[in-house]
This record gives sequence, C-alpha cells and structure tokens, in this order.
Amino acid sequence: MPTPLAAALLPLPASPALHFPRPRPGPSWRARPAVVRAAALRALPRRLELCPPCLAAVESNPAPPPLAPPPPDEASAGSGLDARAGGGGGGGDGGGGADLGWLRAFPHVFTASMANFLFGYHIGVMNGPIEDIATQLGFQGNPFLQGLVVSIFIVGAFFGSLGSSALVDKFGCKRTLQIDSIPLIIGALLSAQADSLDEMLLGRFLVGIGIGVNTVLVPIYISEVAPTKYRGTLGTLCQIGTCLGIIAALSLGIPSESDPHWWRTMLYAACVPGILIVAGMQFAVESPRWLAKVGRFDDARKVVESLWEPSEVEKSMEEIKAVVLNDDSRGSWSDLLVEPHNRECMFGCAYVHAWLLDCTACTFV
Repeated sequence: MPTPLAAALLPLPASPALHFPRPRPGPSWRARPAVVRAAALRALPRRLELCPPCLAAVESNPAPPPLAPPPPDEASAGSGLDARAGGGGGGGDGGGGADLGWLRAFPHVFTASMANFLFGYHIGVMNGPIEDIATQLGFQGNPFLQGLVVSIFIVGAFFGSLGSSALVDKFGCKRTLQIDSIPLIIGALLSAQADSLDEMLLGRFLVGIGIGVNTVLVPIYISEVAPTKYRGTLGTLCQIGTCLGIIAALSLGIPSESDPHWWRTMLYAACVPGILIVAGMQFAVESPRWLAKVGRFDDARKVVESLWEPSEVEKSMEEIKAVVLNDDSRGSWSDLLVEPHNRECMFGCAYVHAWLLDCTACTFV
C-alpha cells in the first residue's frame, strides 16, 4: 500500500469526464473564422485534448457575422474627412480661413499713415535736385545754405510737435489731421513756386510744422483706433509709410538728372497726399478715447462696435472709461526730468536725434 506522500505524487488517471472551463470569447475572438479558432484550440496544452466534444462543437458552430462599422457623424460626413484621422471642419486657428478682422480698421489707419508717407517724401525730395535748386535760386556753391534748405523742415517739425498735444485735446485726432494738412499743402505749393531762397525756406518750414504734428499724432491715432489684437501689426504702417515716401521721392527724382526744372514738379506732387488726407479723414472715424474724454461715450461705443470684435466691446469700453477717469492732464515738461521718466526720455531723445541726422544726411549721399 503506497504511503500518503507517494499517493500524492502519482499522476492522475486520464478521465474523459474531466472538463476545463472554456475561455470566454471576446469581440475579437468571435470575429475569427471557425477553422482559425479550431487550430488555436488544438495548439493549447494537452488538457484541452481531453474534451473532444468541445472541439466538435466549435467546428460545427458557424462564425457570427462581423460587427458593422459605426455610421459617420454629420460633421465628418459633411467635411469628407474621417473624424478618427483628425480631420473635421472645426473652427479655431487650425480650421482654415484667414483672419481678416483687421480689415475694418485698415482704411482708417491707411488714410492716417499717408501723413508718414509725406514725411518720408519730404526727407528724400531734395536728394536729387538740390544742385539745380541752388543754381536757380542763387546759392550754388554754398553748402551751408544747401544743408539749411534740406534740414529746415526738421526745425519746423520740432515746433509742430510741441503744439500737437494742444490741437489733439481741442479738436480730436481726426480734425487735427485735416487741419494739419493745410501747412503741408501750402508749404509744398510755396516751395514749388519759389523764386528765392527765402520763399523756399518758408515753404520747407511750413511743411516741417505739419510733419511735426503728424509724426506725434498718427501713432496715437492708430493705437487708439486699431483693435488690440492687430495694434502692433497696423502700427507698422507708420514706418512703412515713411520708407515708401523716401523711395517714392528718390524714384521720382530720376528725371531731374536731365531736366533742371523737374524739382518743381516733384514739390507740386507733394500736395497730392495732403489733399487725400483731408478728403479721406472726412470718412474716417474719430478716436474712441478722445470721444470718451469729451463725454461722448455713445459715439465712442459706436466706433468700437464698428471696428472691434463684438466680444471685446464691453471690455474695451471699460478700459477706455478707466483711462479717461484716471487721466491726469496736469503734467508738465519738468516731469520728464524726474524718475521714472528721465531715463526713457534720455534714450528716446538720443534715438530720435540720431535718426533725424541720418535722414537728413541721406540727401547728400
């Protein structure tokens, strides 16, 4: 008689009644053909061979039909893209379609930036014909007077910039741009018809006064009219206008090499942008900040609603009201000499001085 330990080690006799639980098939299991499932069962360990009825049942049962793919949703069907592939015609930045929100403010900003075009034009207008002007007006061979004719409009710009803030506070940006175009037109006409050095200097000085007001006013107008999202982009039109004006003046001065009287045509042409500014600003909007400053909040809201996104109207109006209520107009020039403005004022003046010297010197290159 075997001991209990030996009996425990003896192998169990094979019995056809011994059954093991059948693995529960999942969706992928049901989707396999019957032949594949039978071959998989035969490859299992020996214990499954003890159950021939199970194999026969698997081979005799037909495979269930495959699951039908889910119907595409309306969004993916309308766009012609599979939603699982990341297509879709959704909105947002990746949904296609250019961002054209800046177009509503562009005509107003473009009209104002023509003043910077005039600035660049008057910088370069004397480059080519200065020798012909000196010959006809009687100061040829005098480099000091030639330099004075070129740079006198910068002196006028200095005085014009000093009075720009008072004009804007009284008339607003829109009307100031129109009023400021008057010395630009008169100065260009007087310079074009000049028969003496004094007339030329007076015309150039008047042009400089208009330029000085515009160089301060145009960036302010653009920053207050352009939506916050596009303010930096539209603000570049100031510098672009100045560069295009210089290019236009140098290009228009090419015929002066063969025509000694061509400089008068060039100065007459400077009247055209001034006239366009007067006419164009008649249809432009007023600065909403200035409208709120003078108490015209309804008009300021209409301007913001016409140019800015609807979602920004309320927030923008609250910011404009807060700025107007906290505006301290009792500042003085001496504030530029104390902290925290003195350092910014010093660097800003040095930059403008170097830039103006460079613009003036380009006329002698």
